[in-house]
Amino acid sequence: MAKDSIHINVRIGSEDFQDFAVFDTIQRTKRWVRPCVFAVIMIAFACVCFALANSGNQGILMGCVLLAVGLGLPLVYFFQFFYSVRQQAKKMKLDRPRHAYDILLDEDGVTFRAPTPAGGSAVTPWAEVYGAWQRDKIVYLYVNAQRAYLLPAGQSNVRDEKLWEYISAHLPADKVHAQSHKKG
Repeated sequence: MAKDSIHINVRIGSEDFQDFAVFDTIQRTKRWVRPCVFAVIMIAFACVCFALANSGNQGILMGCVLLAVGLGLPLVYFFQFFYSVRQQAKKMKLDRPRHAYDILLDEDGVTFRAPTPAGGSAVTPWAEVYGAWQRDKIVYLYVNAQRAYLLPAGQSNVRDEKLWEYISAHLPADKVHAQSHKKG
């Protein structure tokens, strides 16, 4: 191992995986926006139908249908998402934290090593790393827009603060996203 390097023997459990899925889908990629916009549009149309209900047409019935669709489809979308995340965690047998992979951070970049020889390895130079997000008990290190390595707290050969400082020192400021700890 190089003198200026950090090794992380990553163990991931169901909670880490589910928290990451919610972060990636809801916060980072903001995939909640479309279902919510759909709901707002359908609710607005339902309100128009309710407002025109006195004109003798079937405004109340149409408003109820639009309201049910506007609220129902987004609810089904979110239910399906959370259900599929739980099912995927079960399929990956993450009920107890297990060794997932090893990460080596050094001057060359980010090196991923699978726990089995057949899993292989990959090196991503720092210049190609997409970004890093620091959360309460974990760091999400994205090597590209679709692939992230989860680096839970307390699993590296250095303190968590040193790990974040090391990552921050190797990435441009616009790729480093620290969680603010605002108390109100």
